[in-house]
Amino acid sequence: AKETFQYYYTIQLASYQNKTSAEKEAQELKKKGLLPLVQPKGRYTVLCVGNFSDKELAKTLHSQLKKRYQDCFIRRL
Repeated sequence: AKETFQYYYTIQLASYQNKTSAEKEAQELKKKGLLPLVQPKGRYTVLCVGNFSDKELAKTLHSQLKKRYQDCFIRRL
């Protein structure tokens, strides 16, 4: 049986040079009922939100978040 690999998508909101700032923003997102993800990436800390099995589902939240995070984008996890 051939296995199909399932990709998951997240919305990258911002990159921070300061991990504390990223974590503070993540707490705000949690208060709004979202699932933030703080990931170290080189010298930066990346803040993402959501874990979607379908890119279309991510698009709905993406359009809402774009008001606050102008540069946010959908990417694979």
